[in-house]
Formats: sequence, structure tokens, C-alpha cells
Amino acid sequence: MQTAVTEALVSIQVLARLVSRFGRVSGRWPDQTLGGEIMQSMFKPRYVAALVALTAGVWAAPVMAVAPMEGRTITGNRVDASDPSAVMEYDPNQNITWLRDWNVNGEKTWEQQLAWVSNLQIGAFANWSLPTSRNPDGSGPCEGADCTGSQMGYMWYEFLGNTEGALTNAGPFQNLQPDFYWTGTERDASSAWYFFAGNGHQHGHIPKDFLMYAVAVRPGDVAAAVPEPQTWAMLLLGLGAVTVALRRRPG
Repeated sequence: MQTAVTEALVSIQVLARLVSRFGRVSGRWPDQTLGGEIMQSMFKPRYVAALVALTAGVWAAPVMAVAPMEGRTITGNRVDASDPSAVMEYDPNQNITWLRDWNVNGEKTWEQQLAWVSNLQIGAFANWSLPTSRNPDGSGPCEGADCTGSQMGYMWYEFLGNTEGALTNAGPFQNLQPDFYWTGTERDASSAWYFFAGNGHQHGHIPKDFLMYAVAVRPGDVAAAVPEPQTWAMLLLGLGAVTVALRRRPG
């Protein structure tokens, strides 16, 4: 939105210059032309005040805060992220669920980690995968530091608040190693992308037979949906109607 306001201001400035130039060339100044009428209308005090207020509001708008992680038990119950019973962590910012332990399967090749995660079952929850290196829109992968568009990059920089060069905060996660982690993104037939949790860099030049750690993610939230109050009301009304109907049936 800030970009849009800036572009609008630049457009007004360009229009003002064109109208002024037209006046100088034609001998008619802006107030004698259609452009002049437009400019006079645009720069009426109330419009200028509105534009200034809009611009100030945009630049003063607070940056959206990162939502906190939410813990999930092996049955999908909601608990605090740091609760001992949490085996999964739901990230509402990316709408994905992380396995809390980042060292369940040790160091393995890329193919071995893919096989592990594809067969992973946590309680009743399957459909796990390795984090992707690509951006949410499918572009990328970004290479190097500050790759916050990838799932691990976002987690490392935006949520955990680490900066390039060192892992200083592991958050609610367990056994997060300052080491190499495979992602599920293949680079070519012999190499795949990885994320180095020791300094926050993401690259894709490592052979697939290199031994690295892995963490599992799955889409969405594993927590069972809690019915809304209106849903409960509809269910109770429905049960009541059925009960009345059964009582009125001839014996």
C-alpha cells in the first residue's frame, strides 16, 4: 500500500509538470485548460488534507506481528508450545505443522530421509514431508542468506528471530542442530537443496548421498476443529426436532 501511495504522488507530480508545460507552450496557463481544472480540483484543501492523512496513516501503520507457535499433542489436542506433551508445533503464519523434535531420524542421505518422512505416522497423522526450499508461490528457490520465503528460512529468521551467522534461538523446538538439514526440493538428478541451521544459509549444490539431518512438516493444523456456538445450536435444534417427531409417531 505504501508503494501505491508513492506511485500516486509521483503521478500527481508528473501531471502537474505536463499541465504547466502545456501552459507555457500554448500560452494558456493551467487554470485556462482542462488540465488546469483537474489540477485545481485535485489540490482543493480537503483533497490535499485527505491525501496527507492517508499517506501518514500508511507509513505509521504497524508491521504485522508474527503469530506465536501452538503446541499439539500426539492426539492433536491444543497445548502451549513449550508444554512437555507437545510433540508437534502448529505454525499459523505458514499454516503448517512441524514435528517438534528436529533430530528424530539422525543423519541420513536425501533418499533415506525422503523414505523416512513419507512413511512417518505421528499418532493418527500422516502426510508428512521435508520442508520445501521454494517460496509460497512456487518460485525460487532463493540461494544464500535471508531466504525467508522458504519454510525453514521463514522459521529460522522470522519466527525464531535468528540473524545470519548464528543459531541463537531454537524456540519451542527440541534438538534443533546448528547443522545441515535436507529440504524436499530436488536440484537435479544428483543433488538437492539444504538449509544450514548454523548460519541461516540455503543452498542446492550438495550431493544426495551426503549425510544430513531432517525435520518433518505437514500442511495445515492437526488439531480437531472445535464447533462454533451456532453449530452446536443447530445440532441441538436438529436433535430436538427428531425427538419431537419420534414422540408424535403412532405407537
